[in-house]
Amino acid sequence: MVFKGKWLEKIGVKKLTEITKESTGMNPKIKERIEQIRQGIVPEGYKKTRVGIIPEEWELTQLGEMGEIFRGKGIPKSKLTDDGVPCVLYGEIYTKYNDVIKTLDSRTDRETAEKSFKLEYGDILFTGSGEKAEEIGKAAMYLIKDEPAYAGGDLIILRPKAEIRNKVYGYLLNTEYVNRQKYKKAQGHSVVHIYGDNIKKLNVPFIPVNEQQKIAEILSTWDRAIELKEALIKEKEEQKKGKLEYFFSKDFNECYTEEKFDNVFYRIPNGKYRINKKDYLEKGEFPVVDQSKSYIAGYTNQKEKLFEINNNPVIIFGDHTRVFKFVDFDFVVGADGTNILSTKKEYDIKYFYYAISSKRIPDTGYNRHYKFLQEMTFYVPPIKLQKKVSKILSYLDYNINLLKQELALLKEQKKGLMQLLLTGIV
Repeated sequence: MVFKGKWLEKIGVKKLTEITKESTGMNPKIKERIEQIRQGIVPEGYKKTRVGIIPEEWELTQLGEMGEIFRGKGIPKSKLTDDGVPCVLYGEIYTKYNDVIKTLDSRTDRETAEKSFKLEYGDILFTGSGEKAEEIGKAAMYLIKDEPAYAGGDLIILRPKAEIRNKVYGYLLNTEYVNRQKYKKAQGHSVVHIYGDNIKKLNVPFIPVNEQQKIAEILSTWDRAIELKEALIKEKEEQKKGKLEYFFSKDFNECYTEEKFDNVFYRIPNGKYRINKKDYLEKGEFPVVDQSKSYIAGYTNQKEKLFEINNNPVIIFGDHTRVFKFVDFDFVVGADGTNILSTKKEYDIKYFYYAISSKRIPDTGYNRHYKFLQEMTFYVPPIKLQKKVSKILSYLDYNINLLKQELALLKEQKKGLMQLLLTGIV
C-alpha cells in the first residue's frame, strides 16, 4: 500500500499551473497557450472575461438566461421505500452522482412523489444546502428518459433551453471557475445555503453547439472508465467479504481451538507517542496516524514521539469508531482516542487483524468498544495456516488498493481534462 506522501501528487494530473512542466507529449501550441494563460497573457483568438480567459467565439451569459429555475420539495428520508417512484434527494448529489445522473437508486411512494417536483430529461440539479461553502451548489444533469422521477427538497433545478440540453453543462457547472462564484454567494455557517436567485446570476460561457458534443464525448469516455473501475472494485470487495466469512467461520476452523480476546491481544499505552491535532503538519518527517478514515492524517517532526514498529506491526482503532487499521510503518499517534493493539505469543497479527475485520462491531458508544472487544473469541489455527490466510487476504487488499489508486488517477485525469476543455484551452 502507498502511505508515504501524497501519492497523486507524484503520478496524477497536475493543476493548470503545473501541466506544462510534465506534458512532454502535449501539442506544443497547447503547451504555449497554457503557459500564456498561467501568466495572465491573453493568447491570440481568446478574450478576458469575468470567468477568465476563454475563446473569442464563446459568449458569456448568466445562467438565468439559459433556462428556468425551479425548486424541489418534499420527499423526506422517512418517505423512502424499497419500490415505488424514482426520486433524487439533495444529499445524493454529494454522495452518489457526479456531473450526470443516468440511474436512480432511491424510491418513494406515489402520493409523496406527486407533491414534489417532476423532473425532465436535461434538467440540471443543484444542491441548495450543505456543510461547507466549498461544496455548495454541486450540480448534476438528469439524463434519464424512460420513467418519470421527482426531486426532493433543498434541490434547485435549472430547466435549460433546448440548445443547451447537452450533458457538457453537467460538467461545466462543476468547474473551478463556476464553483468559485457559488462559494461567494453561499450563506450561513453550520449549515450553508444557496438559492435560486444566486444560481440565476452565475456567469457561464455559452459553448457553441458543434463543440458541446465533442467535449461531452471525451468526458463521457472518462466517466465510463471510472464506472467500470468502481464496478471492479465493488466486485473485488465482495470477493474479499466472502473470503473473510469463510476463513473465520466454524466450518473452516472446526478442528482448531478458540481463545478469548485477552489471551490473544494486549493494549499498548499510547500517551508518550501522541500529539495534538494542532501540532499536525502538512509535510514532515514522520506520519501521524489516527482514527480518521485516512491512514495518514498529517505529519510531524517530533522524533521523540515516534512509535517504532521494529518488524512488529500493530493494529490501531478508536474509542468511538469501528474502524481497525493494520500499521506496519513507524508513526506518531494523533487523536486522543486512538488505541494500539499487539498480539501475544507467536501469533500472526495480520491474521487477527482480519479476524476482527470479519466480525460485526456494533456502535456501542464512546469508550465502550474495547470492553466489547474483550468479549470476543477467536479461532486459533496453527501459525502456518494463520500466515497462509493473511497472505491470501493481503493479496486481495493489495489488488483492491491498486484499483482504488487507478480510480483516483482517472478522477484526477478527468479534472485535468475538464480544466482544459471547459475553458476552451483545448
